[in-house]
Amino acid sequence: MLDGKALLALDRWATVNRVEHVGEVLAGLIVELRGNRGITEALMQSMYLYKMGAVGDGLATGTLGIPVERLSTDAVSHYLQRPVLPQVLDVGALPEYLTTARHRINDRVDQIFQEVLDQNGRILMAIETHASLQRIQALSRTLENAIIESMTMLDPLAAS
Repeated sequence: MLDGKALLALDRWATVNRVEHVGEVLAGLIVELRGNRGITEALMQSMYLYKMGAVGDGLATGTLGIPVERLSTDAVSHYLQRPVLPQVLDVGALPEYLTTARHRINDRVDQIFQEVLDQNGRILMAIETHASLQRIQALSRTLENAIIESMTMLDPLAAS
């Protein structure tokens, strides 16, 4: 049977392990959000060129640099499957981020650079994608700030 000191030590160990796990999950979210912000900059440039008509028929001639990067959604998807701080993080913003990244950006970028669409279709989709990229950057900053704030709230728990 455990005495009082042993029970307190066990409770402390459980708390520290939980806080470390939550911190790891949140750190993974931050890494993904920051990485995606860099990718959105490159994609925004490509969509802007399309939108402005500066590319001409670069896809047909092979002179258009097709971006190969797509936004990562693994950490956000994992978090939504099992949210560790649902009352602290705005869980409503995370599904919007995930949907925007997967469907309004990744899928559309793939469609733009396929031969299926004509030039006007590509330009229209580039305009829509550019707007989604701007939205995801704003969501990313909001989510990152909320995550950092959540992590600072965890620090006192780890130290106790």
